[in-house]
Amino acid sequence: MPNPKIAEAGRATRFKKGNVPVSPGRPKRTAVTDAYAKHIGKPLPDDIRRKLGLPKGATWADAMAVGQIRSAVRGKTDAAREIVDRLEGRARQAVEVSGAEGGPIDVTIGERLQRALERIGER
Repeated sequence: MPNPKIAEAGRATRFKKGNVPVSPGRPKRTAVTDAYAKHIGKPLPDDIRRKLGLPKGATWADAMAVGQIRSAVRGKTDAAREIVDRLEGRARQAVEVSGAEGGPIDVTIGERLQRALERIGER
């Protein structure tokens, strides 16, 4: 039988009404991110565009891509990895999963789930 005093013992430390215990999460953007987003699609100044050999209308994003590609060609593996990750997605990592003591995992469904599936099948 459960201890009836447990509920009362924790009452003093419970969250009060209106007190949100969990923040709404990480802010979606920061001031720096907003500044990058504001400028990344803007056209490059002509002197920079010509120096990089880019066509008219090229943006800062185009300049960054060309810079990463040139770095990768020069042997910078971080730049090459960034390009490949963006184009093909991150490399998959093999993971082996096993049950207790390296044995198989029991995937039998519980009794409640079985009854629910049977009810669904009846409809």
